[in-house]
Amino acid sequence: MIRSILLPLDGSQFAFGALPYATTIARGAGARLELVTVTADVAAQETDGDEKRFAPDDSTYDMQEWSPEAVAARLRSEGLSVGTHVYVGDPAGEIVMAADALGADLVVMATHGRTGLGRWLFGSVADGVLRQAGTPVLLVPPYTPPWTAAELARGPRRVLVPLDGTDLSEAALEPAAALAAAGGAEVRLLRVAAPTPPSAVVAAGGGEATASAAVVPMPSAEADPAVEAVEEYLEDAAARIRGRVRAVDVDAELGEPEAAIVAAARAWGAHAIAMATHTHRDPVAGTLGRRATRVLRSLEIPALLVRPTALHV
Repeated sequence: MIRSILLPLDGSQFAFGALPYATTIARGAGARLELVTVTADVAAQETDGDEKRFAPDDSTYDMQEWSPEAVAARLRSEGLSVGTHVYVGDPAGEIVMAADALGADLVVMATHGRTGLGRWLFGSVADGVLRQAGTPVLLVPPYTPPWTAAELARGPRRVLVPLDGTDLSEAALEPAAALAAAGGAEVRLLRVAAPTPPSAVVAAGGGEATASAAVVPMPSAEADPAVEAVEEYLEDAAARIRGRVRAVDVDAELGEPEAAIVAAARAWGAHAIAMATHTHRDPVAGTLGRRATRVLRSLEIPALLVRPTALHV
């Protein structure tokens, strides 16, 4: 269950891209929204090459209108419970400490990379938060699909959860279910299996694995024994969250994991993807190895990233 959501605001045009997601989830979950601003010594701040902060004369932005206090006031007038907090220090470290201190169940923040999500494309602050956070983090890329205001207000409606059969990958299951429950979203569990070699299929069918096996057609996904085992695994995982989300189904695919995950997300029209991450060092190279990094780079949709220890939700 999501009771508290932390949204960092840093004054950049990207940071407010996460606001609709945070408010939609807060409304759906009945959660409190905590707006956090971290100030640091200007000389000590590091900026990303792709980061652009609003200029005072930017015609698309009124600094008074979009200050955290003004945003909080508007949201409170709409019935949301909102707090504002200012911290001083290293942004990533302060955000992580604020999430712990405020009891946040979810951090929603925008990324500053221009080429999708992925290792050292998040922006230094988001990357630092991912490395340290004990709370699931929903990252919103700066260039999400151009949804209409009505679509955006509904939030992520389809959440894809790739699993690989390990406990580590399944760390994303419960947080993904909580996110989906808050937004009334569907969940699809995906596992990609390596195709069964034709010779193995022939042997399993009672035939002899001879040289002629080399010309046996590759079985379809529906008939492949590997898919049957994967579907059973996925159904067991789905049973753990079924009844708590609007709908959950499973998808067993054959092929190379990276390409299959990207293709499945696009074919289904996923609005978000939920994945477990590594516990240290490379935060994106999770149970799918460095394939996860490439998957996130290929999908310009929000990503719910969960360290195995981040199981508050």
